[in-house]
Amino acid sequence: MASPSFCPTRKRISDEAIERLNAFYEIKKRPTEAEKDRIAMECDISLAQVNTWFNNARSRRGDTNPKLAQKLLKQQIAALNNQVTLLQQHHQQSSSGHDSF
Repeated sequence: MASPSFCPTRKRISDEAIERLNAFYEIKKRPTEAEKDRIAMECDISLAQVNTWFNNARSRRGDTNPKLAQKLLKQQIAALNNQVTLLQQHHQQSSSGHDSF
């Protein structure tokens, strides 16, 4: 009979650790090995978890997929253009009401 394989249980990353990881990510998307070691110690998680978290964060946010990043930028530009159009319409409506005396 084969012995059961050893699978270490995964430790969930705390909300505080996720906040620290997100804060660091905003500053630097690709930390050095020394920075990852320090983050792992500060967050009380493994180096593997730090590596995985940063890889997943870059993927989720489109930082490793140029086509996804381009798509997200196009969506943001379209949303901003819509806001500009609405503001222009609002401005035209409000200024046309002030012309009649």
